[in-house]
Amino acid sequence: MKSPQKLLRPDFSLEKAFLKSGYILGVDEVGRGCIAGSVVAAAVIFKTNDWNSSAEEMSAINDSKRVAPAQRERLSEWVKQNSLAYAVAEVSSEVVDKVNILQATFIAFRKVVEEIQKTKFLIDCVLVDGNQRIPGVDLLQHTVVGGDSRSKSIAAASIVAKVHRDRMMTELSKAHPQYGFDKHKGYGTSAHWRALEEHGALSIHRRSFLKNFEKKKAGQGAEGMAADYLSKNGFQIVARNWRGPQSEIDIVAERDGELRFVEVRSRADDNLELSFPKLKQEKFKLAVREFLNSEPQLAKQSVHYDFIFVSAAEVQPHWDVFQW
Repeated sequence: MKSPQKLLRPDFSLEKAFLKSGYILGVDEVGRGCIAGSVVAAAVIFKTNDWNSSAEEMSAINDSKRVAPAQRERLSEWVKQNSLAYAVAEVSSEVVDKVNILQATFIAFRKVVEEIQKTKFLIDCVLVDGNQRIPGVDLLQHTVVGGDSRSKSIAAASIVAKVHRDRMMTELSKAHPQYGFDKHKGYGTSAHWRALEEHGALSIHRRSFLKNFEKKKAGQGAEGMAADYLSKNGFQIVARNWRGPQSEIDIVAERDGELRFVEVRSRADDNLELSFPKLKQEKFKLAVREFLNSEPQLAKQSVHYDFIFVSAAEVQPHWDVFQW
């Protein structure tokens, strides 16, 4: 039986390896994977004569994810008071959507490095958590995968950034309590997705992270309009969003012994060929066969394949799109 892998604890080995005549700067970010709120970066320089510190707080500094929230709060304040210098920067969700999350993270990194450079401390090397150097920073850089578990400077930056962002999200929760930002801090938890379903997205949500969610929501709205249209025209809705092993069927409806299998699309362009190419049609046919096998009492009815476009308030049906 293999013994469990020992968890790494950060130390100053990397700092010592890159020290020449100045100081080592550790940089990390928090909130990169969130669906709401800013991405936050922090940078920390420790005094070289503190690298061998026996302080309880120095020993406790670790990857922020491995430190309890109350202890993170205490350690963040300790780092701010005992480091040689520190900096924190936020980059908003609007910028994330405009330039993408990677570029937004680089912007935050550049901001904290530039802030530290204003202090006139000579930086020998920037230790960057991850595997990518910061573009536009004219300093020696060393990337460290899992850096917050290997370098005390990076770990301290992760704690400062985490506490700053958590406080920011808790404040946002006061204005928008229905979203629970104080609990999930903007990450895509099931509770957060449920709040989005019920209340919609805010300006602090990253729209670029919600594309699939909003596409699904728009599709559900279109399917509802299509189902209402069919009901008003004498159809009975047999099933909605029926899923088979190969594909799904948006709506199954029945009227006068005819079984209609309906594909719904919410597009302004009502080009059938573009919206539902041959390969998807074949997969859909297979799903229909699976449905009929699962509902043998309906299999004797005549089968039709229909297409409904929904754009704004307009419903455009196309009956019997292809033959079986």
